Amino acid sequence: MEIEQVINGKVKKNPDDLSSMYINLVNDLAFAQTYYPKSKSTVYLNYLASRIFQKIYKTKE
Repeated sequence: MEIEQVINGKVKKNPDDLSSMYINLVNDLAFAQTYYPKSKSTVYLNYLASRIFQKIYKTKE
């Protein structure tokens, strides 16, 4: 997955691309939390969302 590569530092993205990825990921997370609240996928999406948020914040500094 591209977002995993970004989080692991294998792929560089500009802040606008990171922001777009974050928005798409959070939309998927919201869907998963609504319909599959206790699934492993929801936990994983939450993990990815928190990591990409940290990446965006670091990039802005």
